Amino acid sequence: CSGLAAAHEKGVIHQSLNPSSILIFGDEDTPEGKLTDFGTGLLLDLAGIKDADEIIRTFGYMSPEATGILRKPIDERSDIYSLGIIFYHMLTGRPPYDGRDIPTLIHQHIAQKPPLPAKLNPSIPAVMEKIVLRLISKDPLDRYQTVLGLSSDLQEYIRRKTEGETPDFDIARGDRLRELAYMTRLTGRDREFEELKEAVSKSKEGKGSLCLVYGDAGAGKSRLIDELRGHVYSLGGVFAGGRGSQYDVTTPYKVFGEALEAYLEKLKRGGAGKRRAAAARMKASIGELGGEVLKIVPSATDVIGEQPELPELDPEKERIRFLITVTRFVRGLGSQDSPLTIFLDDLQWADEGSIELLERISEGISSSPVVLIASFRDREVDGTHPLTGALARLREKKVPLADIPVKPFGMEDTVRLISEILLEEENNVVPLAKEIQQRTNGNVFFALEMLRSLVEQGIVFLDGNKYRFDLTELKKAMLPSDIVEVIIRRLEDISEDGRKILCYASVMGKEINLEFLSDLADMPVEHVLDILEEAVENQFLLRDITRKEAIGFVHERIREAFYNKLAEAERLSFYGRIGDLLEERNRDNPEPVLYDLAYYFAQAGREDETLLYSIEAGKKAQNAYAHDQAIRFYAQAKGIFEKRKNDSGDQYIDLLENMGSVYKTAGKFDDALEVLGTCEKLIPEKDTVRRAEVLSK
Repeated sequence: CSGLAAAHEKGVIHQSLNPSSILIFGDEDTPEGKLTDFGTGLLLDLAGIKDADEIIRTFGYMSPEATGILRKPIDERSDIYSLGIIFYHMLTGRPPYDGRDIPTLIHQHIAQKPPLPAKLNPSIPAVMEKIVLRLISKDPLDRYQTVLGLSSDLQEYIRRKTEGETPDFDIARGDRLRELAYMTRLTGRDREFEELKEAVSKSKEGKGSLCLVYGDAGAGKSRLIDELRGHVYSLGGVFAGGRGSQYDVTTPYKVFGEALEAYLEKLKRGGAGKRRAAAARMKASIGELGGEVLKIVPSATDVIGEQPELPELDPEKERIRFLITVTRFVRGLGSQDSPLTIFLDDLQWADEGSIELLERISEGISSSPVVLIASFRDREVDGTHPLTGALARLREKKVPLADIPVKPFGMEDTVRLISEILLEEENNVVPLAKEIQQRTNGNVFFALEMLRSLVEQGIVFLDGNKYRFDLTELKKAMLPSDIVEVIIRRLEDISEDGRKILCYASVMGKEINLEFLSDLADMPVEHVLDILEEAVENQFLLRDITRKEAIGFVHERIREAFYNKLAEAERLSFYGRIGDLLEERNRDNPEPVLYDLAYYFAQAGREDETLLYSIEAGKKAQNAYAHDQAIRFYAQAKGIFEKRKNDSGDQYIDLLENMGSVYKTAGKFDDALEVLGTCEKLIPEKDTVRRAEVLSK
């Protein structure tokens, strides 16, 4: 224990503790133990582990939060859980969980209770059983908080046994974290959580639904839904998600595309039987029209194989075929044995295509084992927002919707939140909670960041083994007036390299790729990894192994703070560098990243590249029936042509013809007439065939 305690004292987490990490030296009388392999778990390709022994060695000792399913931060208590699994094995002769594959082991860690140690070995003293069960508690708050707390109890047990006393006592007295985790059990959301759980449970019976979760930024919407992951997993279900982005509204069907990619990634990691069943459902739902699905989730070929070429129809019929096929595909992904929950986050920034799909899928979801959870900031969704119209139409059709508003905390909830973080009795924190409640108006994220600020300033401090606070200093303190200011103050402590890496990540706007970031910043991979791990430790970032070992921002407001920290010139430079690197990496086949290339070069103000990729991205979006995005790309290219006074050449004419066709298919007939009319006038008079073709549109 002493080696692990020393590592934790220095802020080092092992993250891959298992029996092979422990080396024993010396003889029986004077054995000496040493820990090895610190951090090797971070370097493993967890998705690529196939060997049975390596699966058990890696996943058999992994804490529930380290699986990535629950989206909880990983701290020293994750190592304590792994140590508990080792202790359990030593005392009983077998590990607590007997799974032989990754999905089974993860399910057992998250949802299954292990056999009581004394049932497997009746000679185990009662107090040792209590110690082991505390070590392997599912919730980090229920475990030992420090290795020192565990070591103290083990020493007390040895003392009592040596001196002939009854080896039974209250364990974990005075045990508490050295540093606060700012993460608690789900607080103040019991009703909302039960409503979501009920929806997921009904999907197990083949009764799907749409749940609308809405509230202010920082109210706790994502935290509420993240808590649902464990329940979904306990039912044998799959949880997958995608999110809208404030800075990337150009990618058609982005939110659903991300969610479906996440689903397929999890499917690849599941058992072979589950994969075969899912593949059969997919093929049955799409028939010969799988090519439509590949337009928004190209990686589906890994499951459904190469698809036949789609027969050509007129544009409007092709669009309807696309929507019907993708709708059937999504509804058919779940089964009663393995229901699917799709979380669509930040829909206030979603593209129009994703919202149209949401509406279509929801219309018949009640007879499918699929739950859609749509989360959005309701203050940012006004009467003109596409989501407003979609929800109004669903209500008119009597589609069952569960409205789940996430409101600010009341005083009682804030008291409970502060109490759980500080591990103090509620009565002892009421004055502190009252001040925080008044300053934050019950916004949960703001309250957590405010408490963190108070601790960092020493206004809330550890005195002996209890947290205390100076109420006089608290009332006088110049504290941030809003969430953004709180976060900006925290950014000031980050190194220059750390700021550069996290600002790059904020501009990328998607999951953070280690090697890509390393190339962007021109820093060694090892150095970037250190920066990212420090950011995870400081709860700027969160590591999620369920999505290709992705690292992402803990909260959108943190990403926004890093993004807004950049000066305009620096932001342009970052966008251009990302575009250059994407172009370089995809030179042989730029098609998969056309939307990104058009977006990043446009944001960088690079007209030549923007013109080239906007035209190609517009064609791709047009073929995917993403009319609004196609129009946006074409309009971007049109603006550059006209700015350069190059508005009469063949490229410009082709652009207008495509743009007019999209306007017509989208039902924007006045715009179509105007654009096609201009196009027809620019075509040479002798080219009567083409002029007739344009006029016929």
